[in-house]
Amino acid sequence: MSNITVNIMRLDPTVELPKYAYPTDAGLDLRSNEDCVLKPFERRLVSTGLAIALPDGYAGFVQPRSGLAIKQGLSI
Repeated sequence: MSNITVNIMRLDPTVELPKYAYPTDAGLDLRSNEDCVLKPFERRLVSTGLAIALPDGYAGFVQPRSGLAIKQGLSI
């Protein structure tokens, strides 16, 4: 496995950078930059407060947290 450089810019200086919760995790935890409450079937764009530049040939995917997805029906 090779290392890549991912440029991240904080659009909000208070936002937490993505990080691994555990060393064996496949992906980093990305947090929202805002609090919101969604009604059933409501959709909303939620900011992360970050700008991320991935190198050519790479893609980033946002996946729902398994706990929230199964317990609350929250998905992307």
